[in-house]
Amino acid sequence: MITFAEGVAQAARGTLCALMAANDNVNRLFANIGADPFGFYPAMSGLRRQLCSDDPNNDPSYEPPFEGGQCNDVYVIQVQTTRVAPNPPETFSVRARGPIGGVRVVPITPPAWAVQLNSRGQSVGSTTCGTVLEQSQAWRNLVAGTAYTEQSASIVSITPCGLDDCGDIAPVIGPPGDVIVEGDDITYNIDESTEITVPISFVFAPAYVDLDGSVTVPVNIDVGGIEFSGTVEIAPEFNLTIKPKGLNPSPGAPDDPDEIGEPGEPSTPIDDEEELESTIVGVLVYSDIDPDGLPSSILFPDGPNIYVPRLASVQFAVKTQNSIGWTPDQDVKNLECYVPCPAPQGAIAVRVSPMPGVTSRFTPVRGLPLTSF
Repeated sequence: MITFAEGVAQAARGTLCALMAANDNVNRLFANIGADPFGFYPAMSGLRRQLCSDDPNNDPSYEPPFEGGQCNDVYVIQVQTTRVAPNPPETFSVRARGPIGGVRVVPITPPAWAVQLNSRGQSVGSTTCGTVLEQSQAWRNLVAGTAYTEQSASIVSITPCGLDDCGDIAPVIGPPGDVIVEGDDITYNIDESTEITVPISFVFAPAYVDLDGSVTVPVNIDVGGIEFSGTVEIAPEFNLTIKPKGLNPSPGAPDDPDEIGEPGEPSTPIDDEEELESTIVGVLVYSDIDPDGLPSSILFPDGPNIYVPRLASVQFAVKTQNSIGWTPDQDVKNLECYVPCPAPQGAIAVRVSPMPGVTSRFTPVRGLPLTSF
């Protein structure tokens, strides 16, 4: 017999395996945990193989839009454009200096369109090798006009004028985003002779790496009109954890919440606090010191340097059953600083307050809280 939990888990696993066979879905779900662009698809193929034990031909793989052209050298590039019917496709050549970043069609002054090449300089109309002045990497017009509308452009071939040993253009990973799937019906048993069949759908959010190194994908699941939220652990082993939506996710309850009254000057309210989850385990803070801002510093030959008394202060918002409190401030004392959340259950928000003369940028770090709730 298959229980409800087993049926949902099988459907989640099968759905993820199908999604990970398409590069667009892989980019959206795993862009946040990819580091080396050239290593991204091999890593995702390994991740899918571990999850699905499937045919290698179904693994995601990267096929560059064109081959070569990545040296700081001169190339002859053949470009083909498609146009609005009945205009036939057009092919032309251009001499350009690499690395070649691709071609595109963009609107200029409507209804005009331009075909552009990304390079470090180019000689439009050139069909043979020659010199090209080195310039900054940029998109530059190859063809522009209003006589017809170019719909798309692609590079047919790249011929090196010198030594071409720089490989292919790196894949562009991302952007991250949710993936929504209307899954097949699932069937489960409520006793030895009775089966229940219900529709199921999934909303998978971008994956993250937990503190223990496991790869986790947040998920919302609708099973026959009942909503669940949870996580899918893909590696090192598959594990689906869900709970019905609507349960109080808070890690604790004050003894006498009505007795403590209101704070004197509360901070700015947190937007949509009821929808936030306690998955923030730290914050990464990058700071810039203004020319007029000169905090005291302790310089080290191997860094990082320490600035005193601080560059900024960090506070985390921790949710209890029916209230929110902020942790004591923690100092940011170097330009590239990681500050852990002191609450083991995690935080729902974080704020960074830079000192005068300092500009700070920060991003929350999400992971598995040290205590479950």
